[in-house]
Amino acid sequence: MQSTNLKFIFDHSAAAPGHQHDARVFSESLLCQRLEDGWRPLPQGVLLGDSGYAMRDFLQTPIPNPQTPAENRYNAAHKRTRSRIECAIGQLKNSWRCLSKLRVKDPAYAAEIIKAVIVLHNRRMDQNPEDLPAPEEEQEDQCPPEEMGTTEARAAGKQKQNELINFFVR
Repeated sequence: MQSTNLKFIFDHSAAAPGHQHDARVFSESLLCQRLEDGWRPLPQGVLLGDSGYAMRDFLQTPIPNPQTPAENRYNAAHKRTRSRIECAIGQLKNSWRCLSKLRVKDPAYAAEIIKAVIVLHNRRMDQNPEDLPAPEEEQEDQCPPEEMGTTEARAAGKQKQNELINFFVR
């Protein structure tokens, strides 16, 4: 997770072995379980995911084929907000090149390295945020949506998305 000031938050999972889509790692995380159980650190807040994520009331995805001006505005706002997150991830990777070449057999050890880098990154953001390199352009994942969870959870996600779309009608 990441905050609006481009710092990373420590409710994360860095222990998934191998190369897995973020949506799968998230769906198997303690954070996802807590959110599924109703925990909300920010009651009106939502997480944003790409089209590979399963939509929930706490996690919103883009609309695949927007039909109305409000849906187009929703998608534009979703994309702008997610681009800040992608930018922060790019800055993290560019600042700490060891992450791109991290080849460790023990996932727990790799997780500790990633946590340490995140702590150093956040301290650097506190000390001198202008000193960060420009991020490399990240490609959005084009994966089929996760279809995990109940029909009720997907319906609650769609209801929340409709509330957000209605905000863009104004």
